[in-house]
Amino acid sequence: MRLSREVKTFLAIAMAHFLVDCFGGIWPLFKYLAGLDLVKAGIIASITTMVGSLIQPLFGIYADRGHRRGLVIWGSLLTFPGVMLGLVALHMADLGDAAGYGLLFVVMLLVRVGQGMFHPAGAGLAGNLMPTRRSAAVAAFIAAGGFGFALSEWLFGFTWQLAGQHTEWLLLPGAGMLWLIVAWCRPRGQPADRRVTLGESVAGVVAMGRPVLLLFAMLALMASLNYALIFLMPEFLDLRGYPTWMIRGGGHLLLIAGSVLVMVPAGFLADRFGRRRMLLVTLGLSLVTYYALVASPSLSLAAFVPLMLLTGACIGTANPLGVAFGQHLAPANSSMVSAVLMGLAWAVGSVGQTVAGALAERPSLGPVGALMWAGVTIAAALLLTLLLPTGRDAQPAAA
Repeated sequence: MRLSREVKTFLAIAMAHFLVDCFGGIWPLFKYLAGLDLVKAGIIASITTMVGSLIQPLFGIYADRGHRRGLVIWGSLLTFPGVMLGLVALHMADLGDAAGYGLLFVVMLLVRVGQGMFHPAGAGLAGNLMPTRRSAAVAAFIAAGGFGFALSEWLFGFTWQLAGQHTEWLLLPGAGMLWLIVAWCRPRGQPADRRVTLGESVAGVVAMGRPVLLLFAMLALMASLNYALIFLMPEFLDLRGYPTWMIRGGGHLLLIAGSVLVMVPAGFLADRFGRRRMLLVTLGLSLVTYYALVASPSLSLAAFVPLMLLTGACIGTANPLGVAFGQHLAPANSSMVSAVLMGLAWAVGSVGQTVAGALAERPSLGPVGALMWAGVTIAAALLLTLLLPTGRDAQPAAA
């Protein structure tokens, strides 16, 4: 069966999203396997993630001017150095602390810049390729990235063990996928959107005032929690005595899988029963499931697997629901609102990795104590959500 140009392009950007999030999701497990200092690893993670998130609005404006294909390809390519971290770890002793950690920083900065380049362009293409099935296309695009992120640590850990830390072997399947992306990602020529300046976009978001600010603060808090939990996941599972396969990516896969599986159904429920109401429900459940996960001693796998899936489902739905709420409130500036509530909120939230690493290094707390403190952010996010507009105030602003 011959595939249409639009279908090939969609498959290409979905494959690219899988690749970008897969190669970009290995740092938490790598720092555990390489025995890195948690404070230094947290600082590297926070700074590089912040840079990658902050540049998303700029690349979004550039993508809207007709450069989406180039950003998809180059963004994908820049994440490839991530799978060479195993090779760097093999030579850390020869490099020395300063040079070794400096090289790790450069590698992760390239990866995060690549992700920052790719995401606005990929999301824009996904929504525009099939206008009559926009929601389904965007949901499938997001799910492809979530699938790659879920498998990232498991694939990296498996290759690390099988190839004696030579994780650069992952470049081979990555190169094959990139070849298909270059060959298939050929969107039809579309007129570039009106050249809205960054200043005009920011002014439109600022005009929304309090509701967008509340959403931003709530999503930044939840991003901080996500980063802290993922960052300390290997150490946490190790302390709880879970099997090696769970420590080396299995727990991470379950957490992200829960989010991916529930994300789209939660969106449908929010459209029907209200976004604020759905946010309150999911954040309330997040508080319960998160502390049940973190505070519980080692559970049987029969109990742990569904609890991890449920925790990921509850925590992971806050971001898409919050972004949709912001777009609903400011339809005339939906792209910039999305950049603020996704890129900028995650940039601020990335500090959670540094804080979590610093707390985990304290003997009185350790990884479990650090995660217990991180959970306070859910309660704060819940309080902020209570202040969001309801009823008439939640109707879309005039375009």
